Amino acid sequence: MAAATTLLIIAGVLLSCAIVARANAGRLPRSLVVQFSPLAGASVIEDAILAGRDRRALAAGLVDLAVRRRVRLLTESGTARAGIAVQLIAGAVLTDEERRLLDTICGEATPSRLSRRLSRDRRRTARRARRLVDARSLALTTEGLLSG
Repeated sequence: MAAATTLLIIAGVLLSCAIVARANAGRLPRSLVVQFSPLAGASVIEDAILAGRDRRALAAGLVDLAVRRRVRLLTESGTARAGIAVQLIAGAVLTDEERRLLDTICGEATPSRLSRRLSRDRRRTARRARRLVDARSLALTTEGLLSG
């Protein structure tokens, strides 16, 4: 009789576990919310170079400017190939590095110009981009953060 009671208790516990497991099967697991704040003085371009993603460094820098509401990225419609323009947000103050980034991607422009189209001359833009990334890489090497 004691064995039958023990078996009933075990069966009840297993049935309860199965019901609870089935009820929770459709729910997604809770995910952690990760918040990232860059270190003071950190640069997205330098961080991309340190991560070995120097080919994406300038694009990351441009997206960073848009996220931090320094520029707007605009598409030009009405043409066969829609172009992309960068518009400075009124009142946005750019650092020298941020201005060099825009000059590299869009070409040299006067500081008062608020809207610039991305350069269509790929070779010239690629040379300017390589010079900017190389200069930042050299600075990181000099600071001892990147091996030469």
